[in-house]
Amino acid sequence: MALRVLPTSGEVAVEADGVLVGHFGPGTIVDIASLTEAARVVRLGRTTFYQRTQRKFRLTGAAEID
Repeated sequence: MALRVLPTSGEVAVEADGVLVGHFGPGTIVDIASLTEAARVVRLGRTTFYQRTQRKFRLTGAAEID
């Protein structure tokens, strides 16, 4: 996969796995490839990202202010 920084964009910073890869200017094309050695993540169940986040942060619903 390749990402192209739009010519009308400013400089962008790119991170991968929390590590700064570099800064890229307008018109730059950044090639992206996955590693064959990359870890595989197993997810059990069919919960959505939002459901997992809600459970993780113990959010029970919309906040109400009296």
